[in-house]
Amino acid sequence: AGLDEGITRPLSPSKLLAFLHGISPRSEVSTLPNFAAAADIVFGPQAVVVSGKRIALAPIEMRILRFLFEKQGQISTREQLIEGVWPDPHAVESRTVDVHIGRLRRAFAGLRNLRIRTAYGAGYALDTTIVLPMS
Repeated sequence: AGLDEGITRPLSPSKLLAFLHGISPRSEVSTLPNFAAAADIVFGPQAVVVSGKRIALAPIEMRILRFLFEKQGQISTREQLIEGVWPDPHAVESRTVDVHIGRLRRAFAGLRNLRIRTAYGAGYALDTTIVLPMS
């Protein structure tokens, strides 16, 4: 992936963020695929870690979370979620989105830095709170 250093596990999210902020960007490597980190949220190819806690999600819920994360703070309608997440959007009803959002909320219950907000009559938005370590 173009990195010259290794990371040993287990790893705290704050150490990972500090490591990532210390990497100088290279012209040939602008982003790491299948990976994003902010507000103690780490997306891997098959797992999500929030505040150091590994969360097991169904593949469709992982895609919904990634979609909302990419549009963080913006309201996404049910139709936008269906078009952006489901492989066959014609076979999905809008209430199906509500079911999966409910599952995501239950999975993240008790985590204070991640919240899926409902905009009445409009859709859903992901709100995160960035927690920085004291220096």
